Parts: sequence; structure tokens; C-alpha cells
Amino acid sequence: MAGIEDNKDKNIEMAKTESLGDMEKPTAEDTLTEDKSEMTIQQLYQEFLADRKYNAQRTAEFDRNIKQSEARIDKICVGLITMQAEQKVAMNINNEQMGAISQQLQQSEDRIDHKASVPSLSSQWQILPTTTFMTPIMTTSSAPDALTGLPQQRADSTDRSRKGQRKPTERGNSSSSDSSLERDYTRRQENSGPRDRSRSPQLPKMQIFNKRGSITWEAFIYQFERTVGRRQWENRKKVCRLLDCLADVALEYARKVNTDDDSKALRKALKQRFSKKDDQTRLEPKHSSEDIKTKILIKTKILQGM
Repeated sequence: MAGIEDNKDKNIEMAKTESLGDMEKPTAEDTLTEDKSEMTIQQLYQEFLADRKYNAQRTAEFDRNIKQSEARIDKICVGLITMQAEQKVAMNINNEQMGAISQQLQQSEDRIDHKASVPSLSSQWQILPTTTFMTPIMTTSSAPDALTGLPQQRADSTDRSRKGQRKPTERGNSSSSDSSLERDYTRRQENSGPRDRSRSPQLPKMQIFNKRGSITWEAFIYQFERTVGRRQWENRKKVCRLLDCLADVALEYARKVNTDDDSKALRKALKQRFSKKDDQTRLEPKHSSEDIKTKILIKTKILQGM
């Protein structure tokens, strides 16, 4: 009995070991799944490496772009700094030039003031008093003495006259004060105004045209246009001056015709109304010798009046 039990135990152990051995042996499906998992792991690793390489390239590109932008920014900053420096230099140069110009202007003003304060030689000669010559007076009681002393008196008078001519120049050069110079300068400025006005050419006085006087329309309008050309008046002032130079019938007609203050239209209307030349041309197509003579006389009178 004991032997039978031992055999049973051995059989049970062997069955257990066989069952365990069958369980430990891998099947084909298990090998396929293992191969697939290994392939997926390798693919994932390769994809990881590819992504890593791509990211490295992108970061390199980003770094390159950043460096280029930094270089551009540095160039712009350098340009701005140089521009500011050039502007400062230009401003300094302009300030120096303005200072030099202002100094030159001040010097020129000082020279002008100095020249204005110092009178000219002509003004100094004007300041000098007139010399008086001493002439000896002879009386009847001292006639012989006067005759004998005549050469001596002449010599004394010439010496006095020379001294009288020398003393004012010395006095004018040495003892002239600033107040006298200023008075002389102001006097010369006051006197120079009328003298300059007298030198400037003046136009003859305008005559009044009233159709009944001695002056004709042609002579009047010639003188008026000459005055207008010299004065350079405006349109409205031309009309006012033309109305001031008219009287009686001419003034009434001009006031009726003058509607828009046009000097050309007003002169044209007055010419059509009062010009004898137009009447003669309407009546006589050709000019006669008398008309030419009258024109020449009118022009000569106008030129003589100027």
C-alpha cells in the first residue's frame, strides 16, 4: 500500500511539472506581438530622432534670424548715433557762424556809429568862422606916420590874417567837444533832407481840365499818364487823382461815367467825349498840316513846362 501511494505522489508531481513546462513555452502569437512591439519602439525612436533634428534646425534658423536682426538693430543704432553727432557738429558750426556774423554786424554798426559821430572835413570847414582882415584907418593928423608905417601895418595884417586862418583849424581839431560834433551831425542830417528832395526830379504841376480852358485833352492826358507812370499809383488812386484834376463839365461827365472805378474805362470814355483828335479824324480822314503844327506846339509847350 505504501508503494502505491508513493507512485501516486510521483505521478502527481510529474503532472505538475509537465503543466508548468507547457505554460512556460511561448506561442507564435506571443512572438508576433513581441516583434510588433519592438518595431513600434524603433519607429517611435526614429521619429523622436527626426523630430529632434528638425527642432535643432529650427532653433538654428531662429538663432540666425535673431543674430541678423540684432546686427540690423546695431547698424540702425550706430546710424542714429552718427546722425546725432553730425547734427550736433552742424549746430555748433551754425552757432559759430551766427556768432561770427553777429560780431561782424556789431563791428559794422560800431564803425557806422563812429563815422556818424565824427564829422567830415566839409562840416569842419563849415564850423570854422569867417576870417576878418584888419585894414588900417588913416587920419589926417597921422598921415606921415601912416605913410611911413604902411609896410609894417601890411605885414602885421597879413600875419594876423594867417594866424586867424590857423587858429580856427587848430581849435577845431584839438578843442572840439562831443556835444558840438553831435550838434553838427544832426544839423547836417536836417539840412541833407531838403537838399536831396531838391535834387530829385520833380514833375510839373497838373493842370485842371474843364474843356473850356487853354489845355486840350491830349495835352492833359499826356501829362497825367506821365505822372501816373512816375508815381506808380493803384487803379483806385488813379481814378481819384483823375477826378481831382477835372472840373465843370468834364468832372460832371466823369462822375456819371465812373461806375466801377476803372481808370482805363474812365479815360476811354473821357477821350471819346472830349478829344478833339477823334472829332477831326471822324470829319477828316487825313491829317492836315495845321493839326501837325498844333501837335508840335503842344509838345514843345509841355516840354518847356517840364
